[in-house]
Amino acid sequence: MRTHLVVAATVAALAGMGCSEPKDPLSDTHDIAARAASQDLTVERLGKLLGNAKIRVEMTPQNGLTVANMWSTYHRLAYAAAHNDTLAAQEGLAIAATLNGERVNRILEALRRPMHADTATQAAYESAAHGLYAVRHMLFAYPPKASPVALDSVKKLAANVRKSLTPANFADMARKYSADKQSAPQGGYLGVIPRSAMNPAIVGVISSLKPDSISNLVPTPLGIDVIMRVSWADARAQYVPAFSQTIRMVNDSITSEKLSRDAGLKIGDAALAETRDAMLDLVKSSRDTTTVLATFDKGGKFTVSDLVAWLNIMPPLQRTQVMRGMPQVPDSLGNAFIRNLASRAILVRAADSAKLDVSDVQKADLREQFRKGVLQTWRELGVAPEQLADGKTPVEREQLASKRIDEIIDKGMAGTLQLSPVPLPIETALNARYESVTSSLAIQKAVDGAVDLRRGAEAARSAVPGAASDSAPPPKPATKKAAKKAP
Repeated sequence: MRTHLVVAATVAALAGMGCSEPKDPLSDTHDIAARAASQDLTVERLGKLLGNAKIRVEMTPQNGLTVANMWSTYHRLAYAAAHNDTLAAQEGLAIAATLNGERVNRILEALRRPMHADTATQAAYESAAHGLYAVRHMLFAYPPKASPVALDSVKKLAANVRKSLTPANFADMARKYSADKQSAPQGGYLGVIPRSAMNPAIVGVISSLKPDSISNLVPTPLGIDVIMRVSWADARAQYVPAFSQTIRMVNDSITSEKLSRDAGLKIGDAALAETRDAMLDLVKSSRDTTTVLATFDKGGKFTVSDLVAWLNIMPPLQRTQVMRGMPQVPDSLGNAFIRNLASRAILVRAADSAKLDVSDVQKADLREQFRKGVLQTWRELGVAPEQLADGKTPVEREQLASKRIDEIIDKGMAGTLQLSPVPLPIETALNARYESVTSSLAIQKAVDGAVDLRRGAEAARSAVPGAASDSAPPPKPATKKAAKKAP
């Protein structure tokens, strides 16, 4: 429930689980939606996977591509397992982005040493230096589809509780009254929040509070909020490390921007549009080494594939937020994000010039993690070589592995098994080792078939007196506009 105080992502996205081709080599037949290794995903099968899914899936071409990509990734892993190919030849490529990320960390650490760093003092906290606030809150939530009488009841409760609130009893009252189930057990404590991460509608309220003071009632779409800015004594333990991290980020940003200016970094006019298009299919984009998003001196280029490589080593939550927000983020922020990632290429070059590299021990650890990851993923999918021992020949093992993958995908779409994404380093290696292709036309045909299948099932249920309807509403026909949306 923290989302009404802190800015949340606005568009859901499932991406990066498979592979798509630079062109449409299946255009000669519209009956094959995807082809990977020795297997074909037919339009009929994809349509049934989508149309009969018990998990909530909006009928869009993008979601059809997501399922096709997942099918492709799993089947390519199965093919590799059937041939006992541990993708060892692709290890270097798989860990390259992680190594570059570590080089960036090392050069930034070296460059920030001589820089002045502010101290996390009480004065800094009270003046909200660098926009950091520690807050508690209490939410009086509106019931779903509440009547005017119910809304008025919530408002009266909030007003009555507010009259008795003090800094001393706020935490106990939040535990008792707050509808925010995540923060209520902690006395409504939300931690140290940077101003840049706050919901714009609430920034003014929080920034107007002095430490140990409580706001008036704050109307929100979710209900009535009451916010308290925490005292220095209560905030100090978390504020000091948060402040230090913020200072590092500020200094790193200054350093990175200076290097970028000195290198003449220039973002292309179409870079943002190309980035948004790239995020519709990250794995296809991971192969795009020709679309240049930015340039810098000495012939430096930052391509779509470079952008995907940096995206793929972001922490999962941050990566998801970027994927969700990019379609609607303002142009200024979108271009700033691209510039930030492009500047990392310049930082890698600076690290190389300074001879700052990752130790051989760390490189060996990454390679070992990759190898173990391949074996573990095989076992989780039920296609590890020892699990395919019933197959006496490579062809028999391929058939057995393929059958097991199809069973897993069926269970996943039926909601009886969680379909997990393949670790990104392994997927990177797969993309380099085994080709797969998809057909946008065939996927659209499969989505259309899935829509008809869902409508037919809904009509059949409606014709039976007393029959329960699915919780999901009848799917809407996919449009070209819907293709730009994520699930």
